[in-house]
Amino acid sequence: MGQEIRAARFTPADVRQFEQRLAAETDLLARWLDAGAFDAGGHVGGFELEAWLLDRHFFPNPINQAYLARLHHPLVVPELSTFNVELNGTPQRLGPGALRALEEELDATWRRCVAVAHDLESTLIMIGILPTIREFDLNLAHM
Repeated sequence: MGQEIRAARFTPADVRQFEQRLAAETDLLARWLDAGAFDAGGHVGGFELEAWLLDRHFFPNPINQAYLARLHHPLVVPELSTFNVELNGTPQRLGPGALRALEEELDATWRRCVAVAHDLESTLIMIGILPTIREFDLNLAHM
């Protein structure tokens, strides 16, 4: 993550290395499952929402570090680029009222996030692919 991939094809050694790393991660997951590292107390739901920070012209605004420092919210964290953030929800046991609790938490977090963005002369939007992103925005300096 955060590295340019210059090759269009992968060598047999690259494939072997990938397979070894995948096997190691799979073994680690199996050990965690066997050790009971995951809660087995019922179904749980939550949310994760990626958002873009935009300037007044609706272009990506690479200010997520200053934004997160001002926001100071434990469930809002940096995303891959300097113009993205991720909003997370507190996991809820699924049952009566769980979806309402998730909705209320997201609404409160979102309102606070938007207010802080506005304080920084920016805005925050929920969108998958930003139509105003430019090729020069996509570089390692913004990772």
